[in-house]
Amino acid sequence: MSLGRSRGNVITFAFTGLDALPDEFSLGAQICLDGAEKLATTSIPTPATYILAFHAMELVLKAYLAKEGVSERTLRKKYGHNLVKLYDKACKGTSRFCE
Repeated sequence: MSLGRSRGNVITFAFTGLDALPDEFSLGAQICLDGAEKLATTSIPTPATYILAFHAMELVLKAYLAKEGVSERTLRKKYGHNLVKLYDKACKGTSRFCE
């Protein structure tokens, strides 16, 4: 991973290699979870807190599925933002995700 350009408060990261997708999803999940935790500890939870927490869950599931070989296109087209479908796929077969 390499640090990319910064625009305002946004820093972009560049991942390289075949296993980059799970890393990208994992980093995104961590950033969302950090934001949700900060919001939850500094004020009464707002919709933004829940949106960040749910997005973190989505990215964790996508990181796991990408690591298991599911393509970015399939994650985007077949599963989208559907947490139930993502969770069901992660728990299918011989997966250890749901143990």
